[in-house]
Amino acid sequence: MKLTNIYDTVLKHDPLSSGHRVQLNSPIATLVQCHKHLFLCIGEVNDITVNSHHVDQISIDYLMEPSVFVSYQMLLLVPASIEDDPDLKNDWHWSGRRGTTHNVVGQLVKPINPSISTR
Repeated sequence: MKLTNIYDTVLKHDPLSSGHRVQLNSPIATLVQCHKHLFLCIGEVNDITVNSHHVDQISIDYLMEPSVFVSYQMLLLVPASIEDDPDLKNDWHWSGRRGTTHNVVGQLVKPINPSISTR
């Protein structure tokens, strides 16, 4: 997964749906502050609540509502090596490990549609 062009990989419109959606297991990006430094965090959605009710998906238009919360688990990324990506097209790869889970207001997450390469 190459993170340098994250704004070019924003979730694309699905012509079969009424709009963009975030659903369980969707990849998201958010900023995390640690020791006064900001870091880009890539995570996977594991719960969405609207007015304290659990839902499987939500239109991104509603992420700004104050009653929407998204729970996500951090995906631990590591620099890609030539063994991971022989073509050297990707800067990072998922280590297969997951980090901590966080519950935040929906407006703090950005859905992404990363390009994925597999060996």
